[in-house]
Amino acid sequence: MSDAVERADASGGFDLVPAARPMTILDLMTHRAGFIGLPPRDSPAARLRREAVKTLPTNQNFTLDQSVTHLAASPLDMQPGAAFRYGPATIVLGRVIEVVTGKPLDVALNEQIFIPLGMTDTFFTVPEAKRSRVVSPYALKPGQGLVRTPLDSMAPRFLSAGGNLYGTAAEYLRFFQMLLNGGELDGTRVLSRRSVVLMRTTEVDSVPLPFLPSQSFGLGVAIRKADDQTAWQGSPGTFGWSGADNTYFRIDPRKQVIFALFAQLAFSPFDLELQHGFHDAAVRATGD
Repeated sequence: MSDAVERADASGGFDLVPAARPMTILDLMTHRAGFIGLPPRDSPAARLRREAVKTLPTNQNFTLDQSVTHLAASPLDMQPGAAFRYGPATIVLGRVIEVVTGKPLDVALNEQIFIPLGMTDTFFTVPEAKRSRVVSPYALKPGQGLVRTPLDSMAPRFLSAGGNLYGTAAEYLRFFQMLLNGGELDGTRVLSRRSVVLMRTTEVDSVPLPFLPSQSFGLGVAIRKADDQTAWQGSPGTFGWSGADNTYFRIDPRKQVIFALFAQLAFSPFDLELQHGFHDAAVRATGD
């Protein structure tokens, strides 16, 4: 892959510079692979990616393989390992899982995570008999209040490791409990204890996103920093992530507590207030 580097006197305003090294699994797991993402910037790579997306058929429903192949045809925004950009790295990791296991992502996740943890209501494709249980998401619209928003496809071709699974709060809590237990639940080990320790060990000192104040980043999760008094309440080392529709969780290994919020409310100017308020109220409820 190449990195699109801005240069005013170059054709198109940029040069394509070969990547100094291949991206690694660690780059992908820490959002330092070089893809465009958040925080955003109007870079040559971002402009080229926008133009490339315009050429795609609007009715095309890509597979994960096709989506990652198309992404790979676009230049990087920066050299692998250079900086944190929250973007499609997790989706690419899903394709890595498919290549390594030789199985579609849904099959691999089912065999290695969902079945061992007893997560029988977690899937990409929701069985017809269970679709009536799916809860609608909402958004806050000025002057309208809560407005129902479209559901993700309940039978997608694109299996996103970055987020189009359906599941229940109870089953997601089983996943969190496995992490709190160091990779094991009800006598079944899904991850080694060392893997969970690596997940919550800082790789990126500060996450440059306003909705993650005073957080570092490990492998796939944000981590509360110990030395920042502006951080949200809670124990240093508390880790977790925030997902679509205000799905929010944090795991506190010191207090052995899980905080989880499932709001089904799209991101809006109220998001930080909602998550921050929930988090601090939950921390206060656990006491010192």
